[in-house]
Amino acid sequence: MAKLTVEEAERISQLGLFWVQKQNLEQFLETAANNPELSAKDICAVLIQNPYASYLKTEREWNANLNQVKSGAEPITICGENHIPIYLYDVTQTDMKLEQPKERQPEKSYQALLKVLEHKSGVTPVISQTMRQGEIVRVDKNIWYINEKCGSELCFYGIIVKYFSDNLKRLDISEYERFQGSDLVLTVDLLAWMICKKYGVRTQPYLVMAKLQKQIEESAAALPSLELALFVLSSADLMQDLHSFYTENERQAQLECNAREEQREQEKARQNEAIIEKMVEQRVQAAMQQRVPKKKSFFQHIFRRRL
Repeated sequence: MAKLTVEEAERISQLGLFWVQKQNLEQFLETAANNPELSAKDICAVLIQNPYASYLKTEREWNANLNQVKSGAEPITICGENHIPIYLYDVTQTDMKLEQPKERQPEKSYQALLKVLEHKSGVTPVISQTMRQGEIVRVDKNIWYINEKCGSELCFYGIIVKYFSDNLKRLDISEYERFQGSDLVLTVDLLAWMICKKYGVRTQPYLVMAKLQKQIEESAAALPSLELALFVLSSADLMQDLHSFYTENERQAQLECNAREEQREQEKARQNEAIIEKMVEQRVQAAMQQRVPKKKSFFQHIFRRRL
């Protein structure tokens, strides 16, 4: 698609919102989770121009990360402040090497979230095995009891829902015009889906995309709820802390993997050394046997003397 004007970008963002409401909420939320600094209208404009966009930056931002935009790449246009056009490029339009999708690791995500609660949120998480079935999180002042029987994925989801439900109730939405009319329950569901998706945690059957899509189609609070979800996603301390602890867990796991690999290499080297030493010993013994003269019998000595 050719470079758009600001007016064209503004028009297609409205078209994009209709498109999201009707059939493409999942792609919208995936792109939003990767680019929380963009508004809902911006992401709609992006997806109309590139339905498979994932990670987006300006050319200057890519260059700052030591990546170059490919020659001939067409920019994705969004409308910035004061109607100034902003030109974005997807990661696939750069020379950045794309990593293979990593295997889901919900347990690691869950452990990182527990660390956030304990070290950054002033909450004491207590893993319980005595809570009744169906209860995920129970709060008693600053103590959060978490039902271990639910499993790491459901516990992750339950903590996210509880955390943002409480924090959104304390947010004064009247200060933000664009959030007027938002649905807090729908906003929390959108947040939970994006965060779970980002950290490899399944949301079915307790949060189904088809149900969310239907809510977005039918709710008059769709746009303000989307805007509020993106605002919270980009500004919540929990998201930055969760990324830090998750990365720390990932780095620790990599260090442990490297240590195991090094141990295997050392064991292999020791085995090779033992094999080489045995071969050398065998060759030395063989050489010594060849050099030792055969002992002559008594009759051979008598025969030589007579000669």
